[in-house]
Amino acid sequence: MAAVEVMVTNARIADLIRSGNGDEVTDAIADGSFFQMQTFAKSLIQLVLDGKVDREIAANAASNRHDFLVQIDHATKSQVAGEQGKDMADGAPGGVEPVLAGSSGAGSPDAGSLRVAGPDG
Repeated sequence: MAAVEVMVTNARIADLIRSGNGDEVTDAIADGSFFQMQTFAKSLIQLVLDGKVDREIAANAASNRHDFLVQIDHATKSQVAGEQGKDMADGAPGGVEPVLAGSSGAGSPDAGSLRVAGPDG
């Protein structure tokens, strides 16, 4: 399985290289998604999220293990949140929906309180 960094030469990249600011190129690549650029870390993260590479193997291969672990944790949480949001939008089972408790009337002690119900209610 290949994890690759993709850099496309654009004006910003060229300026950074000409001016000797090579240490800023990785940040420019990270910002260059419009040009289909991707960092090595982003490639590793996608492979882990797709289940093609083990998290620890990817972390060991990353340029900066600590930063990678922080990024993969964030990406994993975002992926889970996105799947839960999709489940709710699709009405699929397993989604978590807010339900207004105390529907027995305004005089009920828990009228208007919010509880979270899973697929079984």
